[in-house]
Amino acid sequence: MTTACQSMTMRNNGKPWWRHAPRQRMRGLALVIVLWILTLLTLLASSFALSMRRETAISSALKAGAQAQALAEAALAIAEYRLMLPQAKQRWQADGSVYLLPRADGEIRIRILSEAGKVDINTGSTDQLRAVLQLAIDGERELDELIEAILDWRDADTDARSGGSEARLYRTARLPYRPRDAAFQNLEELQRVLGMTPAIFERIRPFITVYSANESVDMHLADPLLVAAIRREMKRRGIADSMLTAQADSTVESLDELNDVADSFDNENQVYTVKVQVRTQDGGAVLETVVRAQDDGQGGIPFQIMDWRQNGDGVSLFDRQHDGQLIVIDDEFAYNHRP
Repeated sequence: MTTACQSMTMRNNGKPWWRHAPRQRMRGLALVIVLWILTLLTLLASSFALSMRRETAISSALKAGAQAQALAEAALAIAEYRLMLPQAKQRWQADGSVYLLPRADGEIRIRILSEAGKVDINTGSTDQLRAVLQLAIDGERELDELIEAILDWRDADTDARSGGSEARLYRTARLPYRPRDAAFQNLEELQRVLGMTPAIFERIRPFITVYSANESVDMHLADPLLVAAIRREMKRRGIADSMLTAQADSTVESLDELNDVADSFDNENQVYTVKVQVRTQDGGAVLETVVRAQDDGQGGIPFQIMDWRQNGDGVSLFDRQHDGQLIVIDDEFAYNHRP
């Protein structure tokens, strides 16, 4: 019996039977292994190629962004230089006009606004605050409460205008702070005032400042929307402010008169908001700064940077609403209005 079993499991010189399996089966197994290896290598190669494409795209985007940011900073330097020019015909105006610098691969747009043409939240009158807040608030009660909250924040006492303690009102609203009872340090601090919402703040931000130190707005330098709001508030209250009315209704009779006014303008200690927006084929950048003109008489830095933001106020200088304000720069010392 043992001999029979051994004869069944042994063939040819005593070797096991599985040593004589068909070569086709071994070749099939090798082919499967090779195919799996090729598939794995293909997946690895595809993954590597995709990763390289993504890294290349990221690098290109970073390069384009850096170039656009450099253009924006260069445009800011141009704007500061143009604000310093002694001749009115050469000097850029801080009246909200948009200056366009064409490039082969895109455009650069620059807008300059004087802070004197905005409502100062530290020194502005109640009427001025009401006028600017009406751009974002419709309800009279909400408007009155927010105006009182702003006045309570900036005044020196701790008593609320509506009665009681200012600190108690903030505790009731579950706010972990109390009013400063002093001047606002920056515009962002206005967001801490009781009743101020992000939507209201973003709507009025282009029209407010902490740098002018004026009780009223220079209507010659104010945004048309703000001018209209102030006029509506004056009409509503029946106020006959001769100075403000004269500013709002005055017109320049001729270009020579405009130049005379501009030549008499003292640039020293003036504060400007300069917004630059760059748009190229590969990218873009936005830069918004607040600068103060200064003259130390010794050839020092002509402008002091008060604020610097790389995201701007969300309003694009490429919107159609600015098309009527465009001034195309032809060369270093001349510009013409776009037809």
